[in-house]
Amino acid sequence: MKKRKTLARIFMVLAGVFVTLATLLTSIDAAAFDKGFYRYQYKRLGTAERIGISEEDLMRATDVLLDYCAGKRDDLSLVVDRDGMRVQMFTDETEVAHMVDVQALFLLMLSVRNGLAIAAMLCLVLAFCLRIPLVDAMKKLMWGLGLGLLIPILCGVLAAADFNWFWTQFHHVFFTNDLWLLNPATSVLIQMVPEAFFAAIVTKILVWFAVVMLIWFGLAGLSLYVARRRAKRKERRKDAAGAGH
Repeated sequence: MKKRKTLARIFMVLAGVFVTLATLLTSIDAAAFDKGFYRYQYKRLGTAERIGISEEDLMRATDVLLDYCAGKRDDLSLVVDRDGMRVQMFTDETEVAHMVDVQALFLLMLSVRNGLAIAAMLCLVLAFCLRIPLVDAMKKLMWGLGLGLLIPILCGVLAAADFNWFWTQFHHVFFTNDLWLLNPATSVLIQMVPEAFFAAIVTKILVWFAVVMLIWFGLAGLSLYVARRRAKRKERRKDAAGAGH
């Protein structure tokens, strides 16, 4: 009996950790494809003027990049009007090669996110199959949610302290080559999304993540409150029945 309870509690903690990490990856996914955010940042940073193309062509280029990252297209081919000439948007071989790595990383992230979501649901099912009390289940779930926060909190602190260092380390961790070291003077990709853009999108990701995590904690806390009320009512009825005898 004790072993079963311990195992059920472990499943609930794991479910919380998996939910937190899946929420983080979902926040990255949502922010990465928020075209309104791109449009706002382009205007704020004067991106179209700096590159020498129209805002319409800039958004077309954004569509190409996002579709490529999502695996919806096989290349980055796009002709635009740049400084009065019809040219290919992405011609730097290094940035094209880097985008191959970016696409692979992004698709892997989505697979991991989906795997985490499935694992979380499986852990919940197993925990309740082991008949874990709802009060205990919600306590352990909240513990798991809290443990899962350690990685995002660490990333947020490091990014706030020195974003350039954080962004450089991110590339060292997730890329096995130096193709990401693009030349800002020749790379259209860097001109489209400079460090200031990424600082803004990381902030957006963390804000969205924090909001959703507050919702998860709120739901778990509400469930814990309801479960405790039910447990107390059940205990009072049991005491009343015992006193009647």
